[in-house]
Amino acid sequence: MLRRHLSFANVTAVLALLLATAGTSYAMTLPRNSVGTQQIKPSGVTATDIKTNAVRSPDVKDGTLRAADLQPGLLNPAATVQTTVALADLADGAKASYDAFCPAGQQAIGGGGRGDDGNSEETSVTSSRPAVSSTNVEPPAAGAGFTGWRITVTNLAGGVAAGIRPQVWVICTDAP
Repeated sequence: MLRRHLSFANVTAVLALLLATAGTSYAMTLPRNSVGTQQIKPSGVTATDIKTNAVRSPDVKDGTLRAADLQPGLLNPAATVQTTVALADLADGAKASYDAFCPAGQQAIGGGGRGDDGNSEETSVTSSRPAVSSTNVEPPAAGAGFTGWRITVTNLAGGVAAGIRPQVWVICTDAP
């Protein structure tokens, strides 16, 4: 039997189809005064085209910026390491302190040391701490800056009699 009248289901289906396709075409058009990726040419957008603070960290893909892309002074300067090696052997059973200091214009941000390059197991580093300066090897006051690092090493008695040369290093960066 052939029906000549539209049913409610047919009308509803046609309306749903029309609304769905109209909504898709609406979503595919850009709002007024907007630009999409299709309209942007390579290197077509420069810093002068972007409103201040319009691009934040979450908007930038990881690994796409280099230090040269950032404003000077925005990144911390590179650190240097100053190392001092004892000039004389630390005698069997002896104890001594060793210091390393940053060059002029730099401050220390850390340091460390070891009893010997090859026989560290025959030594004991009993102290490893900041030193205020080359003229004041005392620890700095809480929160104060420092320019050096000091270690104290003991060559354990009955171990290696000769050749123990302790090493100390300080990690430096430009002073603020």
